[in-house]
Amino acid sequence: MAKVIQNTGGKIRDLPIAPRLKTILSLAGSAAGIDEVVVESGGQCALGTCNKRTGSTRYDLGNAADIDLMKDGRLLRFTDVADLVFFKAFVEAAASFGATGIGGDVGYMGPTRIHVGFGSRATWGGDGGTGEAPSWLVNAAKKGWNNPLAVPGGPNDGSLFQVNARDGLNLRSGPGTDFKILRLLPFGTLLALLRLDGSNQEWAQVDLDKDGSTDGYVFKSFLKQIQPNGPTPTNMIATSIASAQASFEQNDEGCSEDSLDAEIPSPGYQPCG
Repeated sequence: MAKVIQNTGGKIRDLPIAPRLKTILSLAGSAAGIDEVVVESGGQCALGTCNKRTGSTRYDLGNAADIDLMKDGRLLRFTDVADLVFFKAFVEAAASFGATGIGGDVGYMGPTRIHVGFGSRATWGGDGGTGEAPSWLVNAAKKGWNNPLAVPGGPNDGSLFQVNARDGLNLRSGPGTDFKILRLLPFGTLLALLRLDGSNQEWAQVDLDKDGSTDGYVFKSFLKQIQPNGPTPTNMIATSIASAQASFEQNDEGCSEDSLDAEIPSPGYQPCG
């Protein structure tokens, strides 16, 4: 996998990034053909626990990073047409593996640096990071979110869970209560957890048929793990790398923000048709 280097000595955000984020950066780098992912701004203490912090709470406890990409000993620039293909592939792969907050623009952090981390799903850019992200970044992130992949060895590696809500659990089309209810999963339903989503990773994207494909989202707190370290869906990672390299030049439009509320059905609840 691509090497992740933390170059944050002497900076305000100098804490290590979260292990899950480090894994995602390395996987995305490998998928995009990047040699090194250099963290130039890393983690910081949680809000209210210290004074050495700045900017967004997304960086708290290492859950986000501002990064540069290196290939063949050279710093890549997304303003360079030849380098842009690597950024597109990297962003798409990072989003596929579970990154939910991605930003970058010349007026934000310059032509080499992008933000990758967790939090509510969003893209941004513009002057100072207060505006819309460039279309290439938005399109790449959306493609990744639309094609989620499991992170090997993580909490979303296909491990087997069961529904632990006595009255059943809503299966939704997306990670929030604003999304359509697909059906009610009865107590004891078995499923595989593919990835986590939401600002606090509170929504679980699940596979009911054990075929590596997503069937919807449920609120994670009402799942009980019964088989740890389950197998990653067959060929999922290899397919993701090939897809990231082969399809990064296709374009989509738009991005989304996720609702963070959650619910389980009340007694007697009947799911929508």
